[in-house]
Amino acid sequence: MLASHIVGAFWYLLAVERRDTCWQELVCTDAVRCNKNFLYCGNQRMDGYDAWASASGASLQVNCSADGSNGAFDFGIYQNALSSDIVSSMKFISKYCYCLWWGLQNLR
Repeated sequence: MLASHIVGAFWYLLAVERRDTCWQELVCTDAVRCNKNFLYCGNQRMDGYDAWASASGASLQVNCSADGSNGAFDFGIYQNALSSDIVSSMKFISKYCYCLWWGLQNLR
């Protein structure tokens, strides 16, 4: 049981990292707007953020979508976690149960 918690926790962490990798690759396709600091919380007051957000926000949502309609980025085994929106959910119990379920499922 403990092992399923550990496996599920690592799987969740790596799913978050996979989404971040997609965002970083996409934001630097345009060298003029390549500022990875804009991707993270607390940087909305930086110079140029508003212009970047209006130009890149929709592009990030479309090109880094894990719903399967766009094959621009391969999320691998993390596709299910990202398409179910468990990563962006604010409900801890849902995240906990989903990760525990995934960990138990993969301990065979």
